[in-house]
Amino acid sequence: MTPAINLQLLRQTDASAARILALPERIAATISTTDGHHISGGVIEITQRRDGWWGSVRHLDRPGVVASMYFADGVREVLVTLEDGRHGIARITSTSFIAGAQRVCDVIGRGILA
Repeated sequence: MTPAINLQLLRQTDASAARILALPERIAATISTTDGHHISGGVIEITQRRDGWWGSVRHLDRPGVVASMYFADGVREVLVTLEDGRHGIARITSTSFIAGAQRVCDVIGRGILA
């Protein structure tokens, strides 16, 4: 059995390791074009990485718009804005359906969410 990691203690001693080992964060978010046009809102699950961040956006309020802009218009670079005000540029890596006919949009962020 693997011992549990005490994230509180880890944060006090090694902040970068704590970010890498932390569980994904779930928060409401919006996806917009880089020039500010709203694409969709949803809930993003974010995983921080040393070189940026990765996210999976689910419960999209405009799933058809996401699919159309991705497949028909070739939109890949987007602005992701989180409910708490953080935002960052990301690249859409895929969009697909999961069980229950829910569209999911996967993104990889450039830099940090600020």
